[in-house]
Amino acid sequence: MKKPVILLIFFALIVSNCKEEQILTGKEIMAVNAHSTLHLNLYVAHGKGLFSKRGLDVRIISTNDGVAEVQEGNADIVFHDPTDVVGPMFKKKSSVVILPEWINLAIIGQGATSCNAALVVPADSPIKQYSDLNGMSIAGISTRSCAITSMKDILKRKHHTEFTSVMLTSDEILVALETRGIEAAVLDEPLLTQALLLKNAIRKPKYRTVFNDIIEKNIPGSIISANSVFLQTRTYDVRLFLDAIDEANHIISANPAAPDIVSIAGKHISVTREALAQSNHRLNFNIQLDTENIRNYADTLLRLDMIKRNPEDSLFALQFKGITW
Repeated sequence: MKKPVILLIFFALIVSNCKEEQILTGKEIMAVNAHSTLHLNLYVAHGKGLFSKRGLDVRIISTNDGVAEVQEGNADIVFHDPTDVVGPMFKKKSSVVILPEWINLAIIGQGATSCNAALVVPADSPIKQYSDLNGMSIAGISTRSCAITSMKDILKRKHHTEFTSVMLTSDEILVALETRGIEAAVLDEPLLTQALLLKNAIRKPKYRTVFNDIIEKNIPGSIISANSVFLQTRTYDVRLFLDAIDEANHIISANPAAPDIVSIAGKHISVTREALAQSNHRLNFNIQLDTENIRNYADTLLRLDMIKRNPEDSLFALQFKGITW
């Protein structure tokens, strides 16, 4: 008489576990980012069905306000420039450390492992030394990108040179360079490669890079963060999400210029296929967080008085300690 009872309890446990699994997986995840091949792994994971095969319904929204959207709970996960993770500190004037709980955001993993931007000038530019940049207006798609920020720090500390950053769209930057509306621009991939591929009437390059030592290459090109409440309630789904990103990383690294990879990138990035094919190999992806260089980058923000104190490890999601950091 006891066997049916034992079997009933065992069956009940199985059903209970299945229900719990259903609660944790198969739900929609809103992922936001700004159009960039620094987020190519997100596009590949989505385009190749790596999320759906894990029971996730991931929707990608492209916006320049992705961090704010995730903080406010309008989206769940964001791929973003490392400067943005401490963005809310810009408005905080006290010396109190701002913890991820306050900003409602925590870093869960890495995207692109390095900052691959460069300073681009017309091929016949008279710029020859660091002091030529002093007081200059330099364009970028963001005035707070890791490349712009790193450049400001290095020029100020090592060369006593300061410049003004001007925000333009990628299309506006190329037009402004062409018409000499600006004298220099900080370009990320693949726009960097596209600019360097452009030729003049006699088939000579229109643009060149200068001072490749004024942008710190060890800065993570992008990082992945999640809304704190979402992370707490759906930790397992976030792990599945990062697992799909990790699989995408391996696919990209196997052949960055593969036609299907270029095709997926082309659906999100408005540059030529040639630029995509030639620039993808410069991108390196790894979900493992480079915590040392992220902390070092926070020191850069500190030196520029963009934050009041280095948040250190409080930036990183505790749920992923031992997993991605």
